[in-house]
Amino acid sequence: MEQLKPPGTLNLEGNLAENYKEWIQSFELYLTATGIEEKSEKIDSRVTVSRERISRTFVTFFTRNQGPHENIDSYVTDLKNKAKPCEFEHLSDGLIRDRIVCGIQSEGCRARLLREADLTLRKAIDTFRAQEISSQQLKSLKSTEEHSVNAVKQVSKSKYRQNDSHKKDLCM
Repeated sequence: MEQLKPPGTLNLEGNLAENYKEWIQSFELYLTATGIEEKSEKIDSRVTVSRERISRTFVTFFTRNQGPHENIDSYVTDLKNKAKPCEFEHLSDGLIRDRIVCGIQSEGCRARLLREADLTLRKAIDTFRAQEISSQQLKSLKSTEEHSVNAVKQVSKSKYRQNDSHKKDLCM
């Protein structure tokens, strides 16, 4: 039996809707005639399981936000680990950068990152780290400035003739 040739390329000129209908019909006939359609049903169940796994990995990556007391290094490391199974390839750095901007706790740092014209992953991490360090330094300065002040008890001056041990007659 002679090998069947797959349908030609989709014609992108003229009526696109009609061209697509004709092409998809010829493609479906080709799949049925070659038996590829039966094989694809077996593969489809494997692909469905894989899609569900991929969807979960995407969800865990795209919903990952910085924890309340989490530092930049652990946040970025976790984002990179969650990005690996997603197989973003060359988009990985840009998507991690975007997750940092969207997922950080500090609104001030987010505003600073959004103002940056050509924000790279490295710039985002450096800016975030600098903000983290400066906020830690501010907290330590505030804690050293807060000294305990003991109240000074003021002794009241004795009022005239409060202690009547001094006799008025003796002074004259």
